[in-house]
Amino acid sequence: MRVLQSPIPKPHVSRPTLIGVALAFIAAPLAAAPTGGDVLAQAASGPLHCEIQKSQSGDMVRLVGIATGTQAIAGTSRFVMIKSGTSGSSNMAQSQHFVLKAQQQAVVGQTTTNLDPGGHIAIDFGVKTDGGLVCNVRASLER
Repeated sequence: MRVLQSPIPKPHVSRPTLIGVALAFIAAPLAAAPTGGDVLAQAASGPLHCEIQKSQSGDMVRLVGIATGTQAIAGTSRFVMIKSGTSGSSNMAQSQHFVLKAQQQAVVGQTTTNLDPGGHIAIDFGVKTDGGLVCNVRASLER
């Protein structure tokens, strides 16, 4: 495969702006409310619950990984999407640390992508607490 450089100059973004955007990106998933989309897959391990939700509008699909704790829990999440179709393939992986209060839900992984006819998406979502609990779910979509 050959990689080409774009003749368009890259925009300049100041360091304070980048720091602000990075902080917002880190904090937003923990403050975000669940989407209320269709549940594709869910699982539980003791007080830890994880699920993948999907909402769709036309060819666009939003996929969300949600972690819930019935008690206070901290840990890490992993949200992976593999997409293939007539236009090619793509992979996306996200990982982050989270802290949940008792009875709290948080979006800890999300992506929005298109799903054209003939396309396939596989999602792997996992949550592991600092105490060793593990919750994993997988789902797939085809069109």
